[in-house]
Order: sequence, then structure tokens, then C-alpha cells
Amino acid sequence: MENNLIEKVQKTFEEIKLEDETGFEFWSARDLMKALGYVKW
Repeated sequence: MENNLIEKVQKTFEEIKLEDETGFEFWSARDLMKALGYVKW
């Protein structure tokens, strides 16, 4: 069960990951907010 949760969270973070022109990976705070379950900015 724990492995399934980790895989789900990892997939979510990979889906919302952004990348700049140099290959630097980053996440938008607004996207992270939704992924972490926050409903209000």
C-alpha cells in the first residue's frame, strides 16, 4: 500500500514538473498547492 501511494505522488509531481530552456526542473507553487490538497491560495 505504501509503495502505491509513493508511486501515485511521484507520478503527480512528474506530471506538474516544469523545465526551463537549460533543463532546470521546477514546480509552480500554484500547481503544488493543488497536488498537496490545498484549496485556497
